[in-house]
Amino acid sequence: MGPGKRWVWAGFSRCPGDGTVVGRVVRLNRSEVRAHPGSRLPPGSLRRRRTTASARLRFAVESGRRYIMRLLKAEQLFRKAIEGGSKKKGRLLGLDVGSKYVGLAISDKKNRIALPLRVVVNLFNLFGLSTQIKTSLSSVRADPDLPNVLGRTETNISLMADDFKTLVSKYSLVGFVVGYPFNLQGQASPDALQVKLLVGELCKTGKLDDLSYTYWDENFTSKCVEALLHPLKLHDPVETKTMTDKFAAVCILQGYLDNMNRELRSADNSKEHGGT
Repeated sequence: MGPGKRWVWAGFSRCPGDGTVVGRVVRLNRSEVRAHPGSRLPPGSLRRRRTTASARLRFAVESGRRYIMRLLKAEQLFRKAIEGGSKKKGRLLGLDVGSKYVGLAISDKKNRIALPLRVVVNLFNLFGLSTQIKTSLSSVRADPDLPNVLGRTETNISLMADDFKTLVSKYSLVGFVVGYPFNLQGQASPDALQVKLLVGELCKTGKLDDLSYTYWDENFTSKCVEALLHPLKLHDPVETKTMTDKFAAVCILQGYLDNMNRELRSADNSKEHGGT
């Protein structure tokens, strides 16, 4: 193959000029063109096209690779968590994706309360939260091997997926609630790129079978964290930042749970009044 810049196509690439195929080729329309590396195709036999999510998914299936994490609407994921049957229903994991850390939070068994994965029970007394939270916390014991803030680098995505897989088994998780920075018009902000990149990287590891995820607006997370941390009267900037990272995921997941439970009660009330 001669030198030159590779053109990236929908799931395949080739070197311009001589038409030599660099990787396996699949044309994603009604007809398919297959070729092995090193083979040649006549000029114009392939059309350059934009790689879409559906195109990447089909190429993954054609090449024997599975993308197993499924994006659901917020309501669909919640229904799955509470009504999925004895083997499928379970808890949810909240993710706050930052540039350096990924904060983690977990829902209780009834999917009503969000809790950090590692926290001392007495810490909740400082927040003035109800006894119900302290009681439910007993079902989510602290695990020294499962930190509630994961360091994030390009090389540890596989290890992060292993941690999530351990959480799935340990706490019967059925999906992730990922904090997502929407703007006022409901569109994704520039900061949303790193969120989608992380989700995509976790998906590509192939270690999170049968899991689903949804995105949830995180714009009001900072105010929620400030309200939680105010009683602590923290003065050390480093300590404040650490606590903020820990509880941002809690606020994201709690906002999601509150909203979904409220909509569920509203729907149930509508059915009751409609049936009378």
